[in-house]
Amino acid sequence: MAAQTKHEFADSVMKRLTFLNCDYIEGMDDKAVADLILTPGQGRFYILQWLFTRYDSRLACMLNPTQDHIMLKNDSTLQRLVAAASSMCLCRPDDTDLIRGDVPLAKQMSFITKLLDLVCTREKSFSQDSSKLPNPSQLSSYMDAVVGKEGFLYMLEDSIDLLPRDIKAEVERDWARSGWDKDLRVPPVPNFDELLMRSQDLSVELEKHNLTLTRLKEEITAQEESCHTEVLGLNQVLCRALRDLSQLCKGFSQCYETSVEQWCHRSLPQLSQLGPVFHRVHTQLSKFTKMLEDLTALRQHTSELDRHVREQPAYVSQSLVEESKQVYGNFESCLIILEEALHRSATEFNSRPPLLTL
Repeated sequence: MAAQTKHEFADSVMKRLTFLNCDYIEGMDDKAVADLILTPGQGRFYILQWLFTRYDSRLACMLNPTQDHIMLKNDSTLQRLVAAASSMCLCRPDDTDLIRGDVPLAKQMSFITKLLDLVCTREKSFSQDSSKLPNPSQLSSYMDAVVGKEGFLYMLEDSIDLLPRDIKAEVERDWARSGWDKDLRVPPVPNFDELLMRSQDLSVELEKHNLTLTRLKEEITAQEESCHTEVLGLNQVLCRALRDLSQLCKGFSQCYETSVEQWCHRSLPQLSQLGPVFHRVHTQLSKFTKMLEDLTALRQHTSELDRHVREQPAYVSQSLVEESKQVYGNFESCLIILEEALHRSATEFNSRPPLLTL
């Protein structure tokens, strides 16, 4: 309730009292209603008395709403209001300060909100119960729907058919094929041999269906036995998970009741004059720390780049020397091949006979 502002409380109280058709708030706005119900005085007593009476009419005799003068220090009226509130489990039997209004604002708002919740819930339940009762037009429509349903008139007939209607229609069609006239109202005498043959066919079909049903039951039983172990394992895992979840819920509830609940009903803290200064100092310190971290990262990257640049020339020179040696070796081999080719060409030229003779 500490998180609820006075403006939200005024708006909620105005809506609920309007829903309950309270006569004491006519012509008043939300703020005036909130001030009236939160300020000790006659107005607060009138509204509390009206709410208690609206919640349970049996409280009217105890509260005596016909009394014209209700003062703040009238002990008899105050004690009756305290007794009514304690009977609704809203306060202690000796909590007169709460009814008088001499308690903190958060506690008053909590008390008024709980009282309005009870009264509005009871009012809504009564309105819903009254709305569930059907009116005469609904009852008439329901009876028309029942009478109009198929088969309703068969309930009023003085005769009865031993066969259902669908089977009887099939039997009558068979009789008509054998030459039976429906107007005679007397069915033909059945053929005993034909009935015997049909009964034998029916028994054969029943045996087939029974065999199929037996096989199906065996398959289902085998599947259930195979899945029984898996189901037990899943059931145990689910039980452990639910047990752990229950323990977590209990632990959270205990932690909330011991450590958190006491802070939920307190007003918001007010910062002193040093609060904004500390906030600005903390903000600047965070920015400075972030800048130092960025500078440290930049220094590390610069050092790594410098080291990489210093190591690069030695690596390049070494690779150039190896490539030069390789090129030199290739060049020497090419020279040797060229000298051999020239030598071979000169030898072939000298060994050839001259083409022209004088």
